[in-house]
Amino acid sequence: MHSSTLFASAAVLLASTAVALPSTVRVPYTNTTHSTPTTSLTKQLRLADNAAEYFSLLPNNEDFIFNFNQPQPKPGKGGELVAANRVTFPALVGTSSGMALGRVDPCGMNTLHVHPRSAELQMVISGRLITEMVPENGILNADGSRRVIRTELCPFMMTPFYQGSIHTQFNPE
Repeated sequence: MHSSTLFASAAVLLASTAVALPSTVRVPYTNTTHSTPTTSLTKQLRLADNAAEYFSLLPNNEDFIFNFNQPQPKPGKGGELVAANRVTFPALVGTSSGMALGRVDPCGMNTLHVHPRSAELQMVISGRLITEMVPENGILNADGSRRVIRTELCPFMMTPFYQGSIHTQFNPE
C-alpha cells in the first residue's frame, strides 16, 4: 500500500472516530512535570521547574564543555561533521542553539539539506568553500528567476543559511 493511500485511510478512520465520540470527553489529569529514572537527561532539563533544578541536573563543570575533537560515528564520504546539540551536549537545552564543526575533504560536498527549526552560520577555518542557498519561495532575481545565493568563503569568512532555506556546501580544492 502506498504511503499516501495509507495516510488518506488513516484520515478517514480518524474522522469517523471523531464523529462517533460523545461531545464532551474528560481526560484525567496526569502530572508530567517530574522526571522518572528512565527519562533522558535532555527531557529532565526541559522539564526542570526552575534554574536551580536545571543546574542541579548538570552538577559537574565538565558538563559545560563539548569536545569537537571526538570523531563522528560513521562519517560520510568526503568529510565529517561533529555536532553539539541538545542530545550530544545537554547543557544546550533551553538555549535554542547548537554548533557543528565539519570537515569537507577536497572535492567533497555536503548535499542539499534544510534546517526546519533554526538558521545556520557557516564559517570556514581553513581552505575554501563554495556555498549555495535558495531562500523561501517568492525570492526572485530582477529578471524573475529564482534567487540562488552563491558565496565563496575563505578562512574566517562566514555566511548565514536562513531557517528553512535549501543549502549546500562544496570544497573545490
